[in-house]
Amino acid sequence: MLRASDISPISLARGLAAKRRNALTAVIFGGFLDALLLEAYSFQWAGFLAGVLLGLLYANAFEYFFHRFLLHPPGKILAHYHMVHHST
Repeated sequence: MLRASDISPISLARGLAAKRRNALTAVIFGGFLDALLLEAYSFQWAGFLAGVLLGLLYANAFEYFFHRFLLHPPGKILAHYHMVHHST
């Protein structure tokens, strides 16, 4: 298994840049969707809280199943590269 010291600074910088791009993309598209929904429906606190709770549930369930069944089965190529992610 790779250690953090085995990863080159260039690879580390590339990974951090990808994380920043992913975060920015999530904010932009999440804001766009939020604007569409606010335009289509009037704001109500109950709906807002339900949306936040359902969004968290969906995101965590997606993350769990994606990791569990695509990134962690032994012997799969995605699992190999994903373990590098876990070791850093």
